[in-house]
Amino acid sequence: MASRWTKAELDAVRVHLHAHHKQWNLLQLGPANSEDGQTCMAAKLTRVLPEVATWAASLPVGILSLDPWLRHADLTAS
Repeated sequence: MASRWTKAELDAVRVHLHAHHKQWNLLQLGPANSEDGQTCMAAKLTRVLPEVATWAASLPVGILSLDPWLRHADLTAS
């Protein structure tokens, strides 16, 4: 399967994440595969800060996967 993203595009996302590693409380970052098999950059972080959300929204859909460990509780679960 051909990648939607060039190596340069993925590297640019990785470099930006790495530059903000401490500021954004990133726990882990690197390449991953999305559910449809596409390569993307993935970041595990404490929570999605407003500046992270703003930057991520400027990226092409699917090039970045954010996985925050601090989330709102699911109040519908029993």
